Amino acid sequence: MKNQSLHILLLLAALLCCQSLAAQELSVKSLEYVPNDAAAASYETQMQDVNGNFAGVVKVHIALDGVQFEGGGVLKQEKRGMGEYWVWMAQGSNRLKVRAPGFLPLEVNFRAYEEVKIVKPKLTYKLVITVPKGEGVQKQKFTLRYTPADATVIIDDQVVGKNGVYEGELLVGEHSYSIAKEGYGVDKGTFSLLSSTPKRLSVELEKLQETTPTAQTTTVSTPVAQPTQPAVSNSQPQLSSENAEIIGKTPEQIRVLGYYYQSGTGGKTQDYAKALKYYLIAAERGNTTAMVLIGHMYEMGYGVAKDYSETVKWYRKAAELGDAFGQNNLAMMYDNGYGVAKDGAEAVKWLSKAAEQGNATAQYNLGAFYHSGHGVSKDLTQAKYWLEKAAAQGNEMAKNKLKELSGSDNAATPAPATGTNKTFTVKGVSFTMVYVEGGTFTMGATSEQGSDAYDNEKPSHSVTLSSYYMGETEVTQALWQAVMGSTPSYNGGWTSEYGVGNNYPAYRVSWEDCQTFISRLNSLTGQQFHLPTEAQWEYAARGGNKSRGYKYSGSNDVGSVAWYTDNSGSKTHPVKTKSPNELGLYDMSGNVWEWCSDWYGSYSGGSQTNPTGASSGSYRVNRGGSWLNSARYCRSSNRFDYTPSLRYGSLGLRLSL
Repeated sequence: MKNQSLHILLLLAALLCCQSLAAQELSVKSLEYVPNDAAAASYETQMQDVNGNFAGVVKVHIALDGVQFEGGGVLKQEKRGMGEYWVWMAQGSNRLKVRAPGFLPLEVNFRAYEEVKIVKPKLTYKLVITVPKGEGVQKQKFTLRYTPADATVIIDDQVVGKNGVYEGELLVGEHSYSIAKEGYGVDKGTFSLLSSTPKRLSVELEKLQETTPTAQTTTVSTPVAQPTQPAVSNSQPQLSSENAEIIGKTPEQIRVLGYYYQSGTGGKTQDYAKALKYYLIAAERGNTTAMVLIGHMYEMGYGVAKDYSETVKWYRKAAELGDAFGQNNLAMMYDNGYGVAKDGAEAVKWLSKAAEQGNATAQYNLGAFYHSGHGVSKDLTQAKYWLEKAAAQGNEMAKNKLKELSGSDNAATPAPATGTNKTFTVKGVSFTMVYVEGGTFTMGATSEQGSDAYDNEKPSHSVTLSSYYMGETEVTQALWQAVMGSTPSYNGGWTSEYGVGNNYPAYRVSWEDCQTFISRLNSLTGQQFHLPTEAQWEYAARGGNKSRGYKYSGSNDVGSVAWYTDNSGSKTHPVKTKSPNELGLYDMSGNVWEWCSDWYGSYSGGSQTNPTGASSGSYRVNRGGSWLNSARYCRSSNRFDYTPSLRYGSLGLRLSL
C-alpha cells in the first residue's frame, strides 16, 4: 500500500496551487481525410521514419497558442499560421492527445471516425477543435523587455515584439519563448502565467566575440541521382527586404513563400533561385526551418553547386538556435565526415540536444550509439532510455533494438574492486564518488524499522550486490549548472524560499530531467554515471558492509543525520551539514528525495542478485525523505514513488557509477 498521508498532502498542495486556473474542456468538431491536399506527399513537407515509411499529416485547426500534441505516433509538430498546426504521425497511429494552456487534455481517438480509423502514409487529414467561449478562458498580461531592441522574439511559435518590448495578453498557463539575433547569444525558456498576477520578464542577450571564419577543406563526393534542375549558381542571391512579395510578412510566411517557389506549388512557378532568396531572408530573420532548408539545398545541389561546407554552416546555425532537425542533421554530418572532420563525440553532442527535444530519429540514433559505444562510452541504461523514447513515438527500429536488449543484463556495470573513492571535476566543479564494496544484506522492513515500516517495504528479502560507487552527496546546484548550462525553469526554478546556492542540492528535477543531466555528464566525462538502483540506494544508506543497523542513514537519532520537517525550517540546506553514515555518505536521510532508476513494484520474498526493479510501470522509485517530511519517511527502508515527469521542491538526485 502506498503512503497515503503524503499523497493526500501533495494532492492538497496541488489543488491550492492550481485553484486560480480555469480548466475547461476542448472538443472535436470534425476529423476528416482531405483527398486533394498533398502536404503529406510533397517532397518538402513529407516525412519518413527511420525505416523509410512515410507519415501522414494531421492539420489541426484550433484557435489557441502554445498547443502541444502527444501520442505514440507523433513524429513532429509545427505551427503553420494563426490557429493551424501540422502534426506528422506515423502510419497506423490512431490516437492523439492535445494539450493547451488553461484547458483539460483532449484525447482524440481516430477509430471513432469511420472515414479515418488510422493514419495512412502520404495522406492529409483535417482535425477541427472547438474552443469554449466564456469566462473560463482566462488571460493575463505579459510584458517582455529585451536587448538588443531589433532581436527576433518568438512566443509560442509566433514572432512578436517591436523596438525592444512586447506587451500583450496570453492564456493562463505555461508558455515558451525564444530570443535571438545574429552576433548574439540565444535565450530560450518557459514562463508560467497565473490569473492573479501579471508577469514581467527582462532579457539581455550577450554579444558574441567575433571570430575569423575557418575555411572548410574536407570534401566528400557521394554520387546521387538528381532530377533535372535549373542552372546552378555559385553565388547567393542578393537580399532585398523591399521585395513586394514579403512586405509585412513574418519570417515563417517568407519561408513558406520560398517553399512554394522550390516546389512549384501555391500558384508559383518552380524557381530555385527565388526559393533560396526567400529562405535566406527568412533565415536572416531567425527562422530555423529556413536555415535547415538552405542546408538541404546545398547538400542536394538544388539550384546551387553541391557544397557540404555550406550545408554544415546552415545546419549549424539552426542547431545552435535550438532547431532539433538542424541538430540531428548536423550530427549526421559529423558522423559521416561530410563537410567536417569525422567526429563521433561531436555527433553525440548534437544528437543529445535533438533527442532531448523529442526528435524520434535522434533518440533512436543516440540509443544506438550508447548501445554500441559509438562516439560515447557504452551504456546500456542510457541506450534503453533513449530507445524507449523513440519507440514510444512509433520508431520501429527502436522497438527492434529494445527486443535485442530485453535479454541482456541492464544492471549497472560493477565498479572495479579498488576500494578507493574517486573525485571528478566538470567545468571547475568537483564531486566525489564513494566506493561501496559489494555484499549481501536484508532489504526492506527489518527489525530496527519496527512499527514505522509500511506494507510496501515487506516482505524483507536477501539481496546480493556487486561493488559500485555512490555520490558522496546529492547532486549540487553548482554541478547541475556546470553540466546543463542553466537552472531548472519549472515553477521559478531554485528560489530562496526552498534554498539556493552552489552547495545546496538540485531540486525541482524530474526523473526524465535526471536522464538528460546524466547523458550530458557522461559525454563530458567519458564515464557511465547513472541513477542508483533501489537496492544500491538502500544498501548504501544502511552503510553497506560497515552497517551498524541504524534506523536512519548513519544514526538512530534522525536529527543528527537529516534535515526533515522538525528542523529544516521548510527548506533545503547545503549538503554535508549533517553527519555522514558509516560509508561517509551525507544526506541519505532527509534534505531532498532522491530518484532511483527502478520502476516501482512490489517486493517478492526470494533472494536476488543485482536487482533492477520492475520491468515496467507508471512510477519511478524515490528514496530518503526530505525537508518536508516527518522522520518516518527518512528511514533507510522507506520507499516512495512519483511519475517520471514530476518536478517538486523536495525532489533531487544522487549519482551512482
